[in-house]
Amino acid sequence: MDEHELGRLIGMLQPAPAEWTRAAQELPFLGVELDDILARARGDDGFREALRTDAGSALRERGYDLSPSVVAHIMRRLPDAQGNEP
Repeated sequence: MDEHELGRLIGMLQPAPAEWTRAAQELPFLGVELDDILARARGDDGFREALRTDAGSALRERGYDLSPSVVAHIMRRLPDAQGNEP
């Protein structure tokens, strides 16, 4: 397969969903914020529970404006009730 054929095949693909694009743009800049959020969740039972109850609201209340994809990423890495990593 040459580069023209590859370009043609790529051109046939559907565009990525807007949320994927936004999350991909955010993630490189969020490393420190993600680490901060997860560290706080490990040490603060109230914050961790607020994330479990309504992560979007809990994060907005603390000044974070994150896409749903990034919030889902945080939730996958959220420590359990005892502060243990998944």
